[in-house]
Amino acid sequence: MIKKTAEELTLLLENILLLSGANNKTAKRVSEALISSSLVGVDSHGVWQIIRYVKGIKNGDYNPKATPSVVSQTNSTATISGNWNFGHVGAKLAIETAIKKAKKTDISIVGLIEAGHIGRLGEYAEIAAKENMCSIIMGGGYGVQDPRAVPYGGRDKILSTNPIAIGFPIENENPFIMDYATTTSAASKIRKAAFKDEMIPLGYLVDKDGVPTQDAKKMFEGGGQSPFGEHKGYALMVAVELLGRILNGADEYSNTSRGDIYRNQGVSFIVFKSDVFSSKNIVNEKGAELRWALKNSTPAKGFERVLVPGDLEEEIFNQRSVEGIPIEKEIWTEMIAIQNDLLGKSKI
Repeated sequence: MIKKTAEELTLLLENILLLSGANNKTAKRVSEALISSSLVGVDSHGVWQIIRYVKGIKNGDYNPKATPSVVSQTNSTATISGNWNFGHVGAKLAIETAIKKAKKTDISIVGLIEAGHIGRLGEYAEIAAKENMCSIIMGGGYGVQDPRAVPYGGRDKILSTNPIAIGFPIENENPFIMDYATTTSAASKIRKAAFKDEMIPLGYLVDKDGVPTQDAKKMFEGGGQSPFGEHKGYALMVAVELLGRILNGADEYSNTSRGDIYRNQGVSFIVFKSDVFSSKNIVNEKGAELRWALKNSTPAKGFERVLVPGDLEEEIFNQRSVEGIPIEKEIWTEMIAIQNDLLGKSKI
């Protein structure tokens, strides 16, 4: 493992994207999103994704020169097409549009379609929180092209990781940021365990017959990921699919060769003022009281302290901003090789 500064990684990522055909705006936005994920410790959505993105451009899954556009809108709603650029670009426009509308109408909902991977949902909740806005963000549709998750009690893979994020701002405090997949574990963790011949906890995976298993290799033998929290997590997974893909009508735009597993992706951005029901002072006061009560509660046996969602990411951000972002040496070497290969082709 080596460490690189955010500045070093930004230069490399932007250069790779520009050499791959992206325009300046896309290169900056995608690099910003990847660095943001790595800085807060969400490495699954971090800088290594550039390797997959370059392959996506070569395969025609993404159009890195495209500009997102508004398909339709009202005072409090909008449908935005990413026009098959990287999803980070369209998603940034979507959350900014939702914030702008909610400032005028108290609450808004914006749907994103025809967009590639949008990265870490929590980033968009953080953007809203900085504007003193609450947010709920849900992404569905990934299981249509690449089903990975089974319904609770079932064995057929139908859905996918179906992530959800919720953000709540508290003045002069870190915002509450919840951001996770509705499967028990990310697929990358299971793959990593399989390659290392390691066992996984029960609840991560079922085999092809729907039987819970600790053998990570069953994932490659017809097994499926499990919803977290049994029937409760399963219900949330279905809700995200309904409010992400189906509410947005994403399937109506999926007749294309672009998008890879994101062809049917629909992401809903619900944004509303934190003081929509009460005064801003009361909301901040009560939010701060709740945070204090949680953080100062007595830890259970085996735990050193109690955290509030978003705390760990903030701590990792502070550490990595100073010490650098850890990255596997093999990943760094591959990224440099990609850049050199693109540089060579650009000179031909």
